[in-house]
Amino acid sequence: MPSSDKSSKPTSIASGSSGSVSAKALVDSMVASESLPALVEQMAPAALARLVAEIGIEDSGALVVHASETQLVHLLDETIWSGASPGAPETLSVENLLRWLAVWEDSNVTSDKLYELGEDFCALAFSRLVVVSDTDISERVDDEFTQVIGEYILRARVDDEWDVIQASLTALWDDFPDYAEAIFGRLGFRHSILGIGGEDDTARVLDADASHDHERKREAQGFVTSVMAGSFLRSTAASDLDVLADDDTYDLQTSEYFRRREVEAAAAQRAQAEKREARTEDADEDSEVASDERELDELEAELEAYELQHTASPRLLAGPDDVRARQPVRAALSELQGDDEVFAQRTDELAYLANLVMAGASRAGERIGETAAAELVMATCNLGGSYLLWIEFGDDADVSGYQELLAAEAGLVRLFRVGWHLLARVPVQAVSRLQKLIADPDIRAVLADRPMILGEVDALVADNELLAQVRAERFEDAKETVRLLTILLEPQAVLALCELVDSTPKLAHSIEQPVPVGEWDEQTQTLRDIDSMADLMAIDGFLKSLSRQFRALP
Repeated sequence: MPSSDKSSKPTSIASGSSGSVSAKALVDSMVASESLPALVEQMAPAALARLVAEIGIEDSGALVVHASETQLVHLLDETIWSGASPGAPETLSVENLLRWLAVWEDSNVTSDKLYELGEDFCALAFSRLVVVSDTDISERVDDEFTQVIGEYILRARVDDEWDVIQASLTALWDDFPDYAEAIFGRLGFRHSILGIGGEDDTARVLDADASHDHERKREAQGFVTSVMAGSFLRSTAASDLDVLADDDTYDLQTSEYFRRREVEAAAAQRAQAEKREARTEDADEDSEVASDERELDELEAELEAYELQHTASPRLLAGPDDVRARQPVRAALSELQGDDEVFAQRTDELAYLANLVMAGASRAGERIGETAAAELVMATCNLGGSYLLWIEFGDDADVSGYQELLAAEAGLVRLFRVGWHLLARVPVQAVSRLQKLIADPDIRAVLADRPMILGEVDALVADNELLAQVRAERFEDAKETVRLLTILLEPQAVLALCELVDSTPKLAHSIEQPVPVGEWDEQTQTLRDIDSMADLMAIDGFLKSLSRQFRALP
């Protein structure tokens, strides 16, 4: 699974075996081989991107020199686009763009790679790095962060890496002058779309257009994008629960996603088969060529083993005993392994959902990493299944019930959508209950002798601001307000509330097993994902008993 800040095709949430293939060792073997160009050429773009992600951009120059245009575009899509926040449109990362320019400069391939990437990309990239003016030569400014190329003045937007930027611009102008001229012309002041010569107009328009095009292209290629993920999660949270519970087919977005995946997978398999067939037909029979072919075959086998590490059966079917016992959906999923087609579809769904969470959700204001996303998805699916079984049978512990749910077309996606909707209710439920508590006449009577505390509490929760913060998904602001309520509530209650007031709430151990006042230690407090109706009932009980969590009052 790719890094948490990227749009991505679903990859497996599997762990490597004890015989796992090291990315660095694999790359070292490839670079040492004379077959490196042929090996890189036949690699799937996703496989090359995965290797680069593990070894790092700076150590990937030897591979990228031989990357095709398709591989290069995919690689940059994976590494230089990121969202400012989960669910937000992705924008170009100047930091990673500069890292790539430095790698290409070291390998003397800058102009070739920039030419392969096309005028639109280069215009966007350089709009983030330089300000271009095509004013009269007499108006040129001579300083260390300005370069004159032809009739254009280029001023740095990024001072720290100006040497790298200069080298890239010069290489492009020297090797492809007409191409560079077209790019500089697009970025010149007088070509601003608003026609007013503002130096940021072109960059702003290019960024917005490119971001939109990038999202659409990635979605068409079968990737989970940040915007797509945010839309899915928000619509699920806002949907009617009864509709979600009754719908045992894929939603339109998920259905279209898997259709695109099938098309892309079939095209990739055909391309791979054609490359291998062509190589076989062209191979000579002499011993030297045969030896090269054997070496290439061995390296390909290493690559396949490396990829297998990321496509094995999900590790989520295992896990600690207490987690497996608490989440029957894991056992139900394990039972499907006898049916290869259904099991493969369910594991594809797991990876798809995990990518949705990584691209579109956050926890404590931060993106959710691969392992945490995988665990959250499994817990949320179990919660959805628990709800469906509870409302039908009043019992959610029977594994066979989960097996029946997983046999339906929507499988884990249906369970996840139900579970995600239930999770989305928790923060609103928590702050609503807190506000009702403060407004309760009996509670206010108890606090009447402490007017300063009552006044501060009223100021914190007045005018439904706390509830408004949660509804607007300003969870960090809401948590800050809740933390201030330690003037009224015991610390363990405040911490538990903060964990509930989150876009992906967690269950504090103190909710399940309250600790006597004076014995609670925040350092030993544990948290876990909410995964059952029993958890929701425990949360409800905790919120109803908040009045018993007041600090000692005279």
